[in-house]
Amino acid sequence: MENPEQPSTEKNYPVVEYNPEPFVKESREPKDTEQSIMMKKLSDPSYLPTHEELENYFLQIEKYTPEYDVWIKTVRDKKQPLFEIYTQEYIEKLADALCSDVKKYGYAEGNLLTILEVGAGAGKLTHFLQKKIEEKFKGKVKIIATDSGKLEINPAFPKETPVEKMDYKDALEKYNPTIVLCSWLPRGEDWTEDFRKNNNVKEYILIGEDDFGSCGKPWETFGYDSSGDRNNQQPPYRREGFRKSTRSDLQEFQFSRTDIIEGHGGSTTTVFEKYQPEVRKSAKNISENAEPNSGRKPWLESIREAQEAEALRKAQEALDLQLKLQMKAEEKRSALKEIEKHKIEREKFEEATRKRDENADKELKRGLLKSIIKEFLADVIQEIKNYFSKLFKGKDK
Repeated sequence: MENPEQPSTEKNYPVVEYNPEPFVKESREPKDTEQSIMMKKLSDPSYLPTHEELENYFLQIEKYTPEYDVWIKTVRDKKQPLFEIYTQEYIEKLADALCSDVKKYGYAEGNLLTILEVGAGAGKLTHFLQKKIEEKFKGKVKIIATDSGKLEINPAFPKETPVEKMDYKDALEKYNPTIVLCSWLPRGEDWTEDFRKNNNVKEYILIGEDDFGSCGKPWETFGYDSSGDRNNQQPPYRREGFRKSTRSDLQEFQFSRTDIIEGHGGSTTTVFEKYQPEVRKSAKNISENAEPNSGRKPWLESIREAQEAEALRKAQEALDLQLKLQMKAEEKRSALKEIEKHKIEREKFEEATRKRDENADKELKRGLLKSIIKEFLADVIQEIKNYFSKLFKGKDK
């Protein structure tokens, strides 16, 4: 094939020079940076980084850069996707919290306590926690990892920590756990109602984004009234005898797949613990222990005091909820503004890229067209010259 940059040896036609360099897309391949090296380490399921390592390497990444592309590609890997990137500090503190629960719920009575992880994916959380808890309660705690298998995620430690392929409802029925763990509950689904229906479950822990984030349902799962239409209703978990607490001491060591996309701090650890409301319990005890002939007035006064205390508690709950809703609404507005800002930036970037590609195509076609036209005209002119040359030679004869 002829080199288009060199003049033809057969025909002395003018050559059109075209330089495609300004229109070649920049390479999106990342350089061998510290971030890319860390991503390779995270591909090893047995690697457990410190929180400081992750912050140093990843919170410096800018959007729409080669490093950003590698991050997105890694966390969305189909065989080993990353939702929560567990750190040494987080596993240590979560294991300590579970060890306290072991003492509270089972170990003191000499029973084997069962902790069930549902939606376990590759089973890494169960694997790391099992090692830590076994150091303190060897043979006293049974941690089981289960997953439906819908996402076809490969187990990270198939021999040490097998992940049993099982729907979460079947797992609850089979193992009757005392504690349930769930990391990144699927968006738009609420499994917690089934957690609470199991009478043996005393506590369940949700890891991931809460309230209006990417996990579960705002109201059914977390009691977050995103619409503001609940009129201070008690959330489902509260009505069914569970109290909610967010573990800020764990959250500071959490790192999730959205920390680069949306900013650090999106993932939380929320604990739901079964309890018996003290006011209702005391009122019940009063009615059961009251003597028939002791007079109705003291008994009625005690019931009235209990009812007033209950009304005061509800009023306080309503006030707390209102303040929380105001704070969450402000956070939501800020989050939506940030998302819209990033969306506009992305659209501008894509539009600029599209225009650049279109200009490159137009310039390439224009150059090729000029070359073809010049070549054609040169052929025509040569044919005309040949014709007249033959014509004149015939007349001379």
